[in-house]
Amino acid sequence: MTSLDDLNRKLSEKEREIAAVYASATGRDIARLSEGERSVPDEEVSNLFDEADEALVDGETAEDRRARDARFAATPIGRLVLERHEIEEQILDELESN
Repeated sequence: MTSLDDLNRKLSEKEREIAAVYASATGRDIARLSEGERSVPDEEVSNLFDEADEALVDGETAEDRRARDARFAATPIGRLVLERHEIEEQILDELESN
């Protein structure tokens, strides 16, 4: 079983990956942004996570979940957000088992 530390590290890495893809998609080079300039895409990505988290818990039926997952999987950022959600689920499972 994966340790909680490993899962938290994977989550942080996935969030950094999403931030880089998002920055690139919005015409920014995250590696060249100053700390102050990074606050804007970081906030936008945080809002993206909040919206995705809400969408990922809204679908109650299997059909709703499949449709939602298909919408997310249609974009590179959406696929990464789904991967992030899976890591979060693993963290919750690990916390519940302890």
